[in-house]
Order: sequence, then C-alpha cells, then structure tokens
Amino acid sequence: MAIDEGSNGHGLTLHRSKPADAPFITWAGLWAEARLTWPLLTLDGLDHEDGKGYTFADYITGVWLGQPDDAEVLGRYEAESLMPELLPATYSTWHMLMEREWPNVRALAEGLLK
Repeated sequence: MAIDEGSNGHGLTLHRSKPADAPFITWAGLWAEARLTWPLLTLDGLDHEDGKGYTFADYITGVWLGQPDDAEVLGRYEAESLMPELLPATYSTWHMLMEREWPNVRALAEGLLK
C-alpha cells in the first residue's frame, strides 16, 4: 500500500462525529500514516525505536508536521500542554487500540484503494 502524496486533498479527512471524538479521529489518522511507514514488523509502544534512534512517537510527529496546515497547530498544542498528566495515558490507550486494529485498518484501506 502506498500514499499518493501528490494527490489533491492528501491528508484530508472529512467526517461527521461528536466534537469530543475529534482528538482521537485526528490522532488516529496520523497514527495510521505513521504506522504505514514504520520499518519494523513489530511495534511495542509509542517509545519503541526503529533502530535509527527514532521512536514511533517521532514518526507520528513527523506525519503531523508534514500536513499542510497542522504544523502551526501542533506548535500551539505543545506550547499549551493542556492537561499534561492525562495525555500520556490517553495516547498509550489510543495506541494500544490502534495497534490491535491495525490489520483491519490495512485490509479496509487496501480494499478501498482497489
């Protein structure tokens, strides 16, 4: 599977959801794109290193910064650090859920791209 970065709307996801679900939806899209480029078969957590010194969390940040409009948003978000005691646990839980569903996400995406 490959991501066509030259296509119009690359990284754009339109959805209808509850406002409280927006953070997860945003993060899950970044996570999936980062997971697709992760060079190892296994992924044991956000702090898992790729053998070159980069963590999976670094891959997510790289994907986020590569989006056309989100680099500024990420900078503001990190500067504000809203509820820092909640965020690591939230991201770890989201990561666990996403990794568990990764085979299904890939299968669905491959089916949509055919």
